[in-house]
Amino acid sequence: MKRIKQFILWLALVLPCAAQVLDYDANRRVYWSSGAIYTRDEYHWFVRNTGQPSRLFLNGVYQSEETGNWDLNMTSAWAIQPNANGVRVAVVDVPGSHANRIVQLIQLIAPGAVVTLYPVSRYYPDVVGPMLYNACVSNRIVVLATGWATPDLQIEMALHMGSTYAVVVCSAPNNPQSMDVIPDYPYSYHFPNVLAVNALDRAGAHYWSGYGVNVIGAPGRNVTGDGVTYSSGCSYAAPIAAGCVALLIAKKPDRIPRFYVEHALKWSTPAGLTRRINPVAMLTNLRVPEP
Repeated sequence: MKRIKQFILWLALVLPCAAQVLDYDANRRVYWSSGAIYTRDEYHWFVRNTGQPSRLFLNGVYQSEETGNWDLNMTSAWAIQPNANGVRVAVVDVPGSHANRIVQLIQLIAPGAVVTLYPVSRYYPDVVGPMLYNACVSNRIVVLATGWATPDLQIEMALHMGSTYAVVVCSAPNNPQSMDVIPDYPYSYHFPNVLAVNALDRAGAHYWSGYGVNVIGAPGRNVTGDGVTYSSGCSYAAPIAAGCVALLIAKKPDRIPRFYVEHALKWSTPAGLTRRINPVAMLTNLRVPEP
């Protein structure tokens, strides 16, 4: 009985202190202690500016605790006042909830972007190829949230002809493979305008996510745009990266697609065995003229 009383007394002393160190939002399942999802300073900033402290934002994208600490320097990002200012973004996808979520994530990351769904009936190269080319010539960014294990001439030709028009943001496979050893297309064509994106969680690249040289990471574990439906996969990391690139294009609209890909890679930061897109660094390191 004495030990029970001592334990109760210990809880009474410790729990209030623990509450000050680590607050937990049961509705969003998001921690906001130092070193967790976002810091106390960011928390108070969101309280003042949005009135919605339970949300973690990169221009409105929610993440759950499984995504881990994706430190985007939120205050700096908002101080830049990012806006895509009419940058045209195409999503080549089969119509449905998957495509709708991709469109929504781009719009949240890059407010002001004009996002258009280019519908395909199925993910077959002979169907996607012509639509991919049409999307490239009419948009600055094309999001292709799928890939192929084998090369296809129609996809290759569409990318070749569209390489001077648009950045193609494609997802890495949801498979723990090195794409430099086991090819995955369109990444493995190595076109200069193609940016491959893998999924990050707390440790870096998620355990089922593909990886490779010049592959960039974005949150891909339980991300959502509506605060209700959480989704995981490289398909949902790709639109987050695409939205960051749209913000970059809005600030430097006169560059060729290759510049945007190289600039995103140059200013990315290490994240485990991969690299993480860093929108603040991308948008604030544009003083030096580049080709």
